[in-house]
Amino acid sequence: MLLLLAVGEVRPYPRCRSLVELPLALRAERVQHRGNFKSLRRENMRLKHAALAVSLAVLALTGACKKADGDVAAVAKNDGSEWGGFVENFLTGYFKVNPTFAVYQGKHEFDGQLPDWSPEGIKAGIEYRKKAIADAKALDADKFTDAQKFERDYLVHVMEGELFALEETGNLEKNPSAYLGALDPNVYIARPYADATTRMKAFIAYADNVP
Repeated sequence: MLLLLAVGEVRPYPRCRSLVELPLALRAERVQHRGNFKSLRRENMRLKHAALAVSLAVLALTGACKKADGDVAAVAKNDGSEWGGFVENFLTGYFKVNPTFAVYQGKHEFDGQLPDWSPEGIKAGIEYRKKAIADAKALDADKFTDAQKFERDYLVHVMEGELFALEETGNLEKNPSAYLGALDPNVYIARPYADATTRMKAFIAYADNVP
């Protein structure tokens, strides 16, 4: 099975957008911002370049963007293997801590929801990612296929990148642009996943939840 950790938007012409905000190569680097605007701008550019690089990598892995909500079953499909069960459980929890990702994957029971950016919510998201990494590493990879080994390593790297963003960069406290991806309402406007009334209700719920 294939674990998708990228977001596919449907616009008049489909395009891909990546969840990953940090280059994997920088996951061990400690970045310290001291209120220097130029430093923040340089770091933002590096993050954008990293997101592009990871998007291209995911595109090569998946072959194409997700273009319709009818494909969502493939995202969390459990093939009956140990790894398949892990992925299913991981996504169930990850959708809750990252509902924006869930909506873009066609899980419209999360429509209108945004990540919990309170100190408690951020802490819970950090703990979930740490546990996911530990649980993934604890699996016996000798039983995995080569594809499953790759997916396990990829998942770990992505979660480490997100932890780096949450714990090390301080972007949520210092950089307003860190919120832009999650606050993008495009999915409700440009993706024809339901009739206009349903999507408008989802958009209103989203707007009500914007801090």
